[in-house]
Parts: sequence; structure tokens; C-alpha cells
Amino acid sequence: MRLYFTSKQAPGKNIGAALSIAMDRLFALLAILFLAGASFACDLSG
Repeated sequence: MRLYFTSKQAPGKNIGAALSIAMDRLFALLAILFLAGASFACDLSG
């Protein structure tokens, strides 16, 4: 959805916008996985 609106607002900059959105999603996924792993590790140690 976000990519659609970005392409409408800035038609000449689609690749940069798509890369920015993809990197944002990737970092969010990594952060969630890190927090889940840390929570699981703390649960096992206690």
C-alpha cells in the first residue's frame, strides 16, 4: 500500500522509494526476531 502511494507522489523515484520501503520492512523484521530470541533466551535461563 505504501509503495503504491509513493509511486503516485514521486513517479520518477520508484526504485529509491521501493528500496527504502524494503529496507524499512527488513530492519523491522530483524528487530522483531531479535526481540523474540532475547525473550526466549531469558525465559529459558529463568
